[in-house]
Amino acid sequence: MKSISDYVNFRDLGSYTMKDGRKIKDGLFFRSGALSRLSEAEKKEIERLGIKCILDLRSKKESLADPDPIFEGVEYLRHSGVESTGGNDIDFSPNGMRSIGENGKIQFEKLKEYYRNIPYHNESLHVLIDNIRKGNVPIIFHCFSGKDRTGVAAMLIMALLGADDETIMEDYLLSNSYCKKALEEEFERSAELIRKDPEIRKLLQMLEGVEEEIGRNVLESIKERYGTFENYFLEEYGIDADELDNLRNRYLL
Repeated sequence: MKSISDYVNFRDLGSYTMKDGRKIKDGLFFRSGALSRLSEAEKKEIERLGIKCILDLRSKKESLADPDPIFEGVEYLRHSGVESTGGNDIDFSPNGMRSIGENGKIQFEKLKEYYRNIPYHNESLHVLIDNIRKGNVPIIFHCFSGKDRTGVAAMLIMALLGADDETIMEDYLLSNSYCKKALEEEFERSAELIRKDPEIRKLLQMLEGVEEEIGRNVLESIKERYGTFENYFLEEYGIDADELDNLRNRYLL
């Protein structure tokens, strides 16, 4: 849970307690926003972490426009984390995320459905989990803000290692603390829209932070489809009970 950079939403998933009482080892799984925004001092701190792999969850266009800094000896992978059905029907622009009235309700329901589908047949998540299975850690996985694509990816790592829903949500919602300034500015900027339609706060929360209902909806979707996280990892990734135990023994204290 240690943060290296609040500004970039860069933090370690280590030290969270799992259902069996063990904790995720520190220094293995790092989630982040765009690494280009790290200061020189923060880059030097990351150089000391012994990172083996960086997985960029942004699109090719995003990555080319804002490339990651180069760290010597690190394997770089890029696989877009936005693969999900229904995404083409959503206006992710600031204007779209400031929709009010019936349009705002439709927008939010589309977002819920979109996020519900991210965990399935998503190449970027398979790349992430496969590298964890191979022991290609410490790993940094990131998108632009480190809250949406990265947030779902972090959910799955924590579920893989045996976290309960509340612990997973604790980490997911922590992005709102790191994005607090941007959220406050957005709420101030959109004060008139909020006055007209208080429900728009949920969309604005997703624009600059994360919304609890969206995160819980992702977890509920997995359980509705598979019953348990263990069944999800077996069916989606081919991780059976023995491998799951081995992974937890490797990455938990």
